[in-house]
Amino acid sequence: MILDACVVIAALDAGDPHHTAAAALLAEPGALRIHEVNLGEALVAAANAGLLDQVRRDLADAGIEEVHGPGHSLARIRAETRLRMPDCCVLLAAESTGDDTIATFDHRLASVALRRGLRVLPASDT
Repeated sequence: MILDACVVIAALDAGDPHHTAAAALLAEPGALRIHEVNLGEALVAAANAGLLDQVRRDLADAGIEEVHGPGHSLARIRAETRLRMPDCCVLLAAESTGDDTIATFDHRLASVALRRGLRVLPASDT
C-alpha cells in the first residue's frame, strides 16, 4: 500500500481526527511504501520537535519503505492530473512499484486515483 503523507502525519499525532483510521491502515497486512517527497512532508513536525532521527527509525521499524521516483515521471503525472506535486508523488509511487492501493484522506487525490484504476483506503472516507 502506498501511503500519502496525511496518513503518516495522522498516525504520528494522537490528536489528529484521522489518527485511529491511520493507525488501522498502518496495521494492514502487506508492504507499506511512501514516496520520498511525501515522507519529507510527514516528517516536518518531527524535525520541528527535534525528533527527526527517532521518528525516521520508528517508521523504518514499522516497515515503511521509502520509494524514489524520477522527475520526468512526476511532470507527466502532474500534466495528466493537475494535482499538487506531493499528490503526484503518491500516484508515481503506486505506478513505479506496481502497488494498486493507496491510503489517503485527501478526497481529490482519492478521486483521481480511482479514475486511474487504483484502490483507495480508507474506502469510507473517500
